Amino acid sequence: MYDFIDRQVSELDEGGRFLLWSVRFWVRAIGQRRCPSTDIASAFERHGLAEALPHFNMTMLILNRHALNNMGFGPLTCPRVHEAEALLLGILSRMRQNDETDLRNTLALTVEPQWVNPLSAAMSALAIDLAEVAFLPHAPAPLTLPTGGKP
Repeated sequence: MYDFIDRQVSELDEGGRFLLWSVRFWVRAIGQRRCPSTDIASAFERHGLAEALPHFNMTMLILNRHALNNMGFGPLTCPRVHEAEALLLGILSRMRQNDETDLRNTLALTVEPQWVNPLSAAMSALAIDLAEVAFLPHAPAPLTLPTGGKP
C-alpha cells in the first residue's frame, strides 16, 4: 500500500492506471445510481479482460458493502492515488508473491470477518486475469529524497 499512496497517477504502470480508472469509474457509477458493469465493460473487453469483470465487480461490491472503515476513492480526474486505492493496488501487486497468509491478514483488517474468504477468492481470480494480459500492477519506483536528505 505504501508504495502507491499519494503517488502521481502518471507514475503507475499501465495495469495500475487501468485498475485505478476502473475503481474510480465504478465508484462514480454507484454514486450516480447506474450499473457500474455497464459503464466499464467495454474498457475491460478492449483490454482482453472481459472474464475479469465479474471478479472486479465482486471485489468492489464487497469493499463497498462490508469494509470495516469508509473507503475513500478519488474522483476520475484526481492526479494522486488515494489511500483506499493504494490499498487495493498494493494487495494486487503483492499477489505475485503467492502469500495467502499475508493476503488474508490484510483482508481481515479491511472487511468484516465473514467476507475475508469471498474477497480473497475474488481478488485472487482478478489478479490471475490481470496477470494474463500483463496488467497486474507493479509498485512504482521508490521515491528518492532530494539532495541533503530532507523531504
